[in-house]
Amino acid sequence: MADIYTPEWYEEVRDAMNARVATMKSLPAGALQIKVEIYGDGVSPYVAEGSERHFLVSIADGHCAWYREVEGDDPAVKLDYRFSGPATVFDEIAAGLQDPIGAALHGTVKVRGDMRFLMRQAEHVKVLLEAYANGVQTSWPLHIIAKLLVGSLLLVIVSFVLLAQFSGASPHSTYIPAHIDNGKFVPGVEK
Repeated sequence: MADIYTPEWYEEVRDAMNARVATMKSLPAGALQIKVEIYGDGVSPYVAEGSERHFLVSIADGHCAWYREVEGDDPAVKLDYRFSGPATVFDEIAAGLQDPIGAALHGTVKVRGDMRFLMRQAEHVKVLLEAYANGVQTSWPLHIIAKLLVGSLLLVIVSFVLLAQFSGASPHSTYIPAHIDNGKFVPGVEK
């Protein structure tokens, strides 16, 4: 299980895409160069706020030839498609928590390129996106898990303290739980 946006993860995504595409009968011929631009939004643990990450994906005859991170724009590379959006959205897509097509339709992920080709190749696009979203298990960075664990423990402790202080009972009262006394129900009380 690779961390997201690492060389191992790119290879796992490429292999997942190619494994899913191998089951298809009709694949588009030719090569496509796709750029993915991810902008840090201050929420994602993978892309710092104000920074960007850029990825190139090469599709050759329907198969993913390579998937790699690059620095900025390279004018020598002719792009067929460009996908851009906030890091949190791409993180959620990679984790299978958000529908990539829905993100594009709602404008959360911006798409530039020949939309007619994408619509004609809808099945192929869907298979590639599903492989990206569900084909690779990702792991969270250890420091994020540690922060979430500490935060959740603090919330539990604070909630118990608040419950004890503001439950409405007097400080030294004793709770007598609900019970049945001589066949009659007696609700719980503080004494």
